[in-house]
Amino acid sequence: MQVSSMNWALLLRRALAVTLVTMPAAPLDAQEAAVTSLMGVVFGATGQPMANVQILLDGTELVALSDTSGYFRVDSVVPGPHTLTLSKPGFEVRRFRFTLPEQPQQQIDLGAILLDAQRESFAILGGTVVDSMSVEPVVAAQLKLDDEIVGLTGPEGRFQLTQVKAGFHTLEARRIGYEPLPAPLAAVTVEGEEIYAAGKLREFYERAQTGFGHFVTRSQIEERSARVASDLLYGIPGLQVTPSAFGGNTVRLSRVTTGCRSPVVFVDGVKIYGADLDGALNPEDIAGIEVYTRASNVPQVFNLQGAAACGVIAIWTR
Repeated sequence: MQVSSMNWALLLRRALAVTLVTMPAAPLDAQEAAVTSLMGVVFGATGQPMANVQILLDGTELVALSDTSGYFRVDSVVPGPHTLTLSKPGFEVRRFRFTLPEQPQQQIDLGAILLDAQRESFAILGGTVVDSMSVEPVVAAQLKLDDEIVGLTGPEGRFQLTQVKAGFHTLEARRIGYEPLPAPLAAVTVEGEEIYAAGKLREFYERAQTGFGHFVTRSQIEERSARVASDLLYGIPGLQVTPSAFGGNTVRLSRVTTGCRSPVVFVDGVKIYGADLDGALNPEDIAGIEVYTRASNVPQVFNLQGAAACGVIAIWTR
């Protein structure tokens, strides 16, 4: 059976969120420390295995390279908090943050991991052309960006250029009766959600445009004085957030659902089990949160292993 590259990409995106399968091994001697082996297979967007992907544990420690089949394995990972980073030149970096419990030796299979090719960053450039003496708007002034004619100013002298690539540019305005005025553009900081058009948050913002679910962006997080991660869930319809006896909060579904007390939690696209939300994540580490409290709204990428019936909280880290 022949599978197109598009079908492969869809298959891998769905497989990515399945993972974190725990496989207990034989009991260890009392003196032997519990360790964990992490493994996975790295693919590109068209479904081809990716070799020589660098696997780093907790920062800059290179612990493995993927082989020609995309497979990698990291052994002897001790209990505690860790960050696993996958990187290769020309591709977006993927990071997994997790905490290993104090348990006997186990294996965690991260399954199929998709690396997206890096995409160029673009910005929207707008402004107004005015007469230097009267400060009146100049209509129909010709605009050149890096020696390429890109448009004319409108009735009020305004213009807007889309898809301007990141980098240094020169914008020039010309009009009969006026001297040409080149304007070198200084470094511009683009603020807002569109800066996440590439990378692991791309789909987060794409889903935010659909109108389904509830979304908390980084700018909204910064506006709140969240003490713990679950504080960011206050006020989301369908959730009950109540203080717990241990200093954090208890997050429950407002509606009664058979077999479900709390939504299923994903961190950076990976389903986590028995998660202590406040113990595992700090508000400063969170880039975005999406919440789905009804089965009909859960995106297919999270609709795995009964997640839809219980609702989903998907957290994306910075």
